[in-house]
Amino acid sequence: MKKRKAKEATVKADNKSKAPKPSDSSAGRGLNIHRPRVFVKKVRYVVEAVPDPYSFYLHDGKTIKNLSDLIHALDSMPDEIFYYHANDQKNDFSNWIRDIISEHELATSISGRNRLDTKKEIIRFLRKRGAFKG
Repeated sequence: MKKRKAKEATVKADNKSKAPKPSDSSAGRGLNIHRPRVFVKKVRYVVEAVPDPYSFYLHDGKTIKNLSDLIHALDSMPDEIFYYHANDQKNDFSNWIRDIISEHELATSISGRNRLDTKKEIIRFLRKRGAFKG
């Protein structure tokens, strides 16, 4: 029984140490270049809509479903609507971005900003993450 367990452990250790074999599908294609993986964290809800129950409902009845909608809404949003949602007592935009979009850094950075600065900060954040090309 002990020999069997020792043999299984040796086989597992040998399997871990072996380098992966190149696939046969790349054979005959010429030069095979291995590029380093670059991981860029992109914001999921830039253009993808959040589920309906988590949409942001403005005081005037308009609905925001992603960060692109928010950027466009900030362009035409009257100051009264903006300050209804973002004032000294609360910032609904920041809360929505933190709780629904799950971007704590962006939520913190837009707190206490006016409408145009909020838009600029969202665009700056998305460019930094590689998720905005406009």
